[in-house]
Amino acid sequence: MRPLEPLSRLIHNVRGETAPSPCSKVPHPSKADPEPRIEPRRDFPREAWLAAAACTRWLAPPPSQALACAEEYSRALVFLPLIGLIMGVALALCDRAASARLPPLAASAITIVMANLLSGGLLPAGIARTLQALMAAQSTGGEQRIGWPGASAAALMTAAEVLALGTIADPPARARAVVLAMLLSRWAMVPIGYGLKARERSGLGIPYFGGITFSEFGISSVIALGAAMGLYDVVGLAAIVCIALVILGLRLLLSRRLGGVGGNALAAGAAACELTALASLAAMSSIL
Repeated sequence: MRPLEPLSRLIHNVRGETAPSPCSKVPHPSKADPEPRIEPRRDFPREAWLAAAACTRWLAPPPSQALACAEEYSRALVFLPLIGLIMGVALALCDRAASARLPPLAASAITIVMANLLSGGLLPAGIARTLQALMAAQSTGGEQRIGWPGASAAALMTAAEVLALGTIADPPARARAVVLAMLLSRWAMVPIGYGLKARERSGLGIPYFGGITFSEFGISSVIALGAAMGLYDVVGLAAIVCIALVILGLRLLLSRRLGGVGGNALAAGAAACELTALASLAAMSSIL
């Protein structure tokens, strides 16, 4: 102990202060507690715009911002059920106009073709590329060339949708089928991608980065299921059950075969759920 150290301790004791310990050290800046991350405020109109752009090739995404990040694209998927509902109402009006002048099968062909044109062919292209990826047991790797197996599968899927809708003759039942098919198929992309690894970014109208959290899954499910059951009661519930089974099967298939999902796989899943909704509602319309 140095000679002046007892005097220093005595002075600090008289003042009521604690003398600094000779072994005390100032923490290194690298070991200090990190500053808490400040989450940017959510821009709901921008996220709704991103969700609409995800469902079609015709709508450009909003201009990029400095705070734009992959999480923003994932949060935007919450609005997919609302975008599907709007698309369904527009297509139901188109189908009502076509059904007034044409037989059900011809009107159904016009409605399904209009649905594919409205999305810019995202769903048929997703079916084609995902089938080729499943056959090769690897991710599609982006906008690869579509071969004849994929093109045939997309054509068969479109024909099946036309036949399913064509079996419904009652105009209110047709409108119900179109609205539920658009609403639930767009919502289905969220539970299909929830918790699975993102394999590719292409396939939707916006890049797909993955990272869908339980918050996006829960909120979108409340919107979609509430709208379906609120508008169509028991019929909406039956369509939800059928689509839920398809979603579980697709998640198992894609996770085991491809190791995750990408934009093309989500588009293919939406197409499969769209066909499931139309087929289940066609079966119920023939029974009820």
